[in-house]
Amino acid sequence: MSDIFTELETDHQVVLRLVQQLHTPGLAPDARDRIVQRLVMEESKHEAAEEMWFWPAVRELLSNGEGLRNAGLDQEEEAKALLQQLMEAPAASLEVDRLLGELLPAVRAHVDYEQARVWPALRSALPPATAHKLGARYRSSYQNGPTRPHPRTPADPAVLKVAGRAAAAVDRARDALTRRGVS
Repeated sequence: MSDIFTELETDHQVVLRLVQQLHTPGLAPDARDRIVQRLVMEESKHEAAEEMWFWPAVRELLSNGEGLRNAGLDQEEEAKALLQQLMEAPAASLEVDRLLGELLPAVRAHVDYEQARVWPALRSALPPATAHKLGARYRSSYQNGPTRPHPRTPADPAVLKVAGRAAAAVDRARDALTRRGVS
């Protein structure tokens, strides 16, 4: 069982790898579309699970946790809005290029913010057993999380634990019907 930091690091690496793949010269439009779909799915699950487990721990355990959490959630809200627009844009359009031009630096900045600013303080405040418990809860929520951004859903853990499950079920049904995310 991994702790919360290992779980988040794993997901950050997946997302950053997808971002890097989108910068591949000569990437075919259908390959780019698959990578964008996967990026949207991965980011959607990641952000929902973070909002349920990681950010509440930051808020509760750190003296400046409220401010750190609010800044992180603001970044995530921006990313969710961009992901939603990205999903709605025609795959080979200039709009996708513009949105990726905004999303990719935002993703990198958010990962840097968490890892450089938030993690060191939380590592010091979080007992190892609690870090492992949070890691397990995070991973379970991630695996069962929504696969589409839901920018209008409040980043409230209690709301997400109920509404997030319902949204995830609908997302997964839609994904199965459209074969979204299947290579």
